[in-house]
Amino acid sequence: MRMWLIGSALVGCSGNPATDVEDTASPGPPASMLNTTSWSINTSAGGPEEVAIEIGPDVSAFMLTGDSRKDVWMERVEDPDGAVLLDWQDWWTSDESLTEAVFGYSSTTALNWPIRDVDPPLVEGTYRVHVAALGGNGDYTAGKVDLTLHTKRDPTLTGGTVHARVVYTGGVDNDDAVVTATEEAVERWREVWDIHGLTLVESYDSAPTIDADLGFWYSGDDALIEIATGLTPGSVVVYVGESVDGDFDTYGVAGGIPGTLTPSAMTYVVVSWLSHAGFDAQFTRKEKSMMGETMAHEVGHYMGLFHPVESSYNSWDALEDTPRCETWSRCEDELGSNLMFPYAICSGSDCVATEDLTPNQNGVAHRYTGTQ
Repeated sequence: MRMWLIGSALVGCSGNPATDVEDTASPGPPASMLNTTSWSINTSAGGPEEVAIEIGPDVSAFMLTGDSRKDVWMERVEDPDGAVLLDWQDWWTSDESLTEAVFGYSSTTALNWPIRDVDPPLVEGTYRVHVAALGGNGDYTAGKVDLTLHTKRDPTLTGGTVHARVVYTGGVDNDDAVVTATEEAVERWREVWDIHGLTLVESYDSAPTIDADLGFWYSGDDALIEIATGLTPGSVVVYVGESVDGDFDTYGVAGGIPGTLTPSAMTYVVVSWLSHAGFDAQFTRKEKSMMGETMAHEVGHYMGLFHPVESSYNSWDALEDTPRCETWSRCEDELGSNLMFPYAICSGSDCVATEDLTPNQNGVAHRYTGTQ
């Protein structure tokens, strides 16, 4: 039996926070799309900054992204009545995962709220997010944090469209067979998402100057900002290359769980075509299908979904309807066809199709602010 890793984001974990001072605001796209506001705060070593998020009528979800030269930490979320909705202390040592925003590993950190269908729906009023910048030792530190707030109006949270830009890197699009396989993979991605009420709208682009080795997968790359700028607001960028930082056992990786909707060095999903095609570099029908499932899987991470169980079988997502299996046999039996299962289950040339989502997983995908 072969088992291939399907990656999630690797965004770090560390510390304590701080902040202080609001600067500029700029209007975003019209209300029919995403509403966007941007400003900056200056952090301090004294503790987190309380950032006010004004939620108007009919807003169903928001995403706050912090971008800095320091690591950004979203420590806590409070509703208009002051009730704590999310606290880092509940998740720091938990064996369940809800969002990477509470860990503060990355200089670009995104918080989507609400995350699950069991989280209280938004109400009109002022929400507060405690935001900090972290130093190298995980301590609160002074620094500028650029903030971007996206809000969306979606009364049902049961259907929506996600825009994706598929970008060929390093001249990969010069290979007609790879282009054809990628396009067929995208059709499989669309087919999987259609099952769950998600509509994929894709476009294609080329970035020949970006290394097809996709070596930026952990630390990001400022060159990605330009590519993400000017796209349909909320677009996910999927880079197709030959390998993920030289690792041919990794099919793909997402730049965050969730990923940001604003252009940044971490605005990416990466997918290796060669890992899917195998040693002969020739795609079979099944390998094209698997590549499409990987795309749907990695963008699922970007939308806030974790693996229902990690391959260590001792940590899980924070959703009530994904079983807490604890052995490889039980996990493969109960979750092997789940879109977010951490690896592909293959025997010979055949692999288990991964296209299932539980109702709670579907709820996370539809609450992602970029699902419009």
